[in-house]
Amino acid sequence: TLDASNGFVAPTGHVIQVQETFNLNSVGPINVSSNSLTATGIICSITPKYSNSKILIDWRANMADHPLSYGYGRMFLKVGSGSYSAMSGTSDYNAGYLNSTHNRYTSLSFSGQYQPTSTDILYFQPYYVSHANTLTVVHSNSSYSLRLMEIAQ
Repeated sequence: TLDASNGFVAPTGHVIQVQETFNLNSVGPINVSSNSLTATGIICSITPKYSNSKILIDWRANMADHPLSYGYGRMFLKVGSGSYSAMSGTSDYNAGYLNSTHNRYTSLSFSGQYQPTSTDILYFQPYYVSHANTLTVVHSNSSYSLRLMEIAQ
């Protein structure tokens, strides 16, 4: 254990902390039936130790399904008591795309980074949209993981 109270500062590139939310065996599916980006309810939060750190984001749903059409997703972020909004620099397909005629059963994922400007708590959550019927973001008996790493700069 390193004691930051004595002035220790983590060297550039070192991991300061890791936060993760995961489910290794989802009992029920996590579905989205809207034709607009919709919250999944899968949220991971981190409170940066330093305002100049880099936050690495890694999201993966190991088995998704759309039986009739297509769906896609994007990573959203909430800073402090603010509202969720799409992460700056992301686009609609950044958290995966699924099309029933090409890849009905597939994984959905996102890897990215965020540069905080304060030490306010950060909440990350994948949002998805379904065109026609229901997109299963996390299939029953499948798994998901949303991991955040703070990296010293």
